[in-house]
Amino acid sequence: MSHKEAPLISHEGISRHRCGIYMQAFLRELYKIMDNRFALGILVVLAAIVLGAGLFIAVGHPPPPHEIAANESGLTVSPVSSPVTILPAQSPPVSTTVPVITITKDTAETLVRERFSFWDYDIASISLTDRYPGKILYACLLTPSANGYYHENRTIFINAATGEYYHPSEESAGITINQARASAREAFPGISADRISVFFDWDPDSDADGWTFRLITDNETLLEGQLDPDTGEVIRYHRIIPWSDRLDSPPVSADAALKAAAAEIQKRNSSLPLQLTAQQSTPLLGYGWPKGSRNYLFRYSRIIHGIPCERDGVSVEVDSAGTILRYEKTWDLPEDAIATSPAPVFAGYDAEERVIAMAKERYPEMGGSMRILSRDLRWKDSGIPVHAVIAPGSIPLAWKVVFDDEVLRAKSNPGTGTGWVDAQDGTLMDLVYRH
Repeated sequence: MSHKEAPLISHEGISRHRCGIYMQAFLRELYKIMDNRFALGILVVLAAIVLGAGLFIAVGHPPPPHEIAANESGLTVSPVSSPVTILPAQSPPVSTTVPVITITKDTAETLVRERFSFWDYDIASISLTDRYPGKILYACLLTPSANGYYHENRTIFINAATGEYYHPSEESAGITINQARASAREAFPGISADRISVFFDWDPDSDADGWTFRLITDNETLLEGQLDPDTGEVIRYHRIIPWSDRLDSPPVSADAALKAAAAEIQKRNSSLPLQLTAQQSTPLLGYGWPKGSRNYLFRYSRIIHGIPCERDGVSVEVDSAGTILRYEKTWDLPEDAIATSPAPVFAGYDAEERVIAMAKERYPEMGGSMRILSRDLRWKDSGIPVHAVIAPGSIPLAWKVVFDDEVLRAKSNPGTGTGWVDAQDGTLMDLVYRH
């Protein structure tokens, strides 16, 4: 029997299907010359090897990935991928940079004394600590002075590399200490400061949380205030102007002071739902003040559904020269926290009678001299515990009744009493009345 010469296998390789075709031709020839049963056994074994093991005969390299070989029936076969070596995962490099200490212990003490005077606190100790990752800090332990106002110890941290104050709560603030400093400088372009001291103020017993800042020139504080911890908005400030610098300024009128206050609110907030609900003036006597000099305080209440809030709003103090001395904005109440309806059920005159009746129980001898000064509907958002979560519908609508008596009127700085009555059920909620 003559056998055809097998074609040469190209260096580019052949497909599994083509190899199978050649193998089948070889087995047919073998079957002719050997016992049928024996050849059939060989055929089965070889077929199993070819199909099960995926026999692939090649000389040289397999086809490049972008080349796909076609078999004789027109079907395409995906190329065989080259082996892939899987490398073990590697951990990211760990920074081993150690902060450089550039602030001395004496400088740290000086920085502490900028905020805490000898009258309030003694410095018990100053030591270095690395308790917070990536920082070397001076931990300054303060103890209350014998005749001071405070009664609890506190620890203040100074960054030994930068000289900045540090508080762990600042890590959760929306802006960094450098962004807070830039916001403070931008908010007061008319004040030229040598430096701006910034620290994060957090007190579990106070709602005054945020970035506290001071504009300082020649170690004198010109202005101090606080920024929202997340947005950098100015929420309060107090400008410190020596009285001697204002003696030559002619006093402004109440109308001019009111316009100055309104302009400051507009500049800081653009547009807010506010209503002027209170104003007072304090005469400036002595020290050579020009005649008629006085400071003015204006209270703008936040309006929700046409009703003023007792606490939320903006207060502005203007001095006799028309300069803004103080500014404070409180805007904490979610709108869904108020009662569902702004319409009262309990009448206002009944609320007056309820307040006066309770006031007479406290000071019976004043019954004949008591008089009502005002009665207004308010959202009673005052008296909420610090850091409390305000539930929807929890802020009641109430009558605020303000009154006085002959003792309060006779004081050098006349006072008033205030009663609160629930506008829905008539419950006496609070009475602030003392001689």
